Amino acid sequence: MERWFETCFKQYYASLCRYCVKFVVHPEIAEDIVQQQFVYLWENRDRLQNIQSIGSYMYKAVKNKSLSYLKADSARQFSENNELPSQEHSNSDYEGQEPLELDLLFRSTVKHLPTRCRAVFLMKREYGMSHKQIAEFLSISKKTVEYHMNTAITRLSQMLSSYLS
Repeated sequence: MERWFETCFKQYYASLCRYCVKFVVHPEIAEDIVQQQFVYLWENRDRLQNIQSIGSYMYKAVKNKSLSYLKADSARQFSENNELPSQEHSNSDYEGQEPLELDLLFRSTVKHLPTRCRAVFLMKREYGMSHKQIAEFLSISKKTVEYHMNTAITRLSQMLSSYLS
């Protein structure tokens, strides 16, 4: 039993971490999620040992945990801030800002996108995935991917419009 678990861990841990980073972006969080899933696998090894494809099971479980994390994180951030960033800025609010400050503003805006919308946006922009790849990866339609991308771009444009004009 221990050898089975050790083999699973060695075979899947690194690739599951890379897979998870596609959702949560931060490697430390990805490692935590994957480790939690391996703990669950160990604690339920008697029940789960008969799964035909442990790899498929682990990838699906990590994907679900990642999306749950994003949803919880989004809700936590919203409750901490108690509101979305203000869309009303004058050009003078951004005059003289360094590219780093603009990057922080951009990232803050991305953080406030709805969970699935943020995941689609990051998969497209950060990882260069096509709409078709994202749709297959998230098990959603290509039209839904397009909708989320349009929503993300519209919200980002609104939030950054004062700076960009």
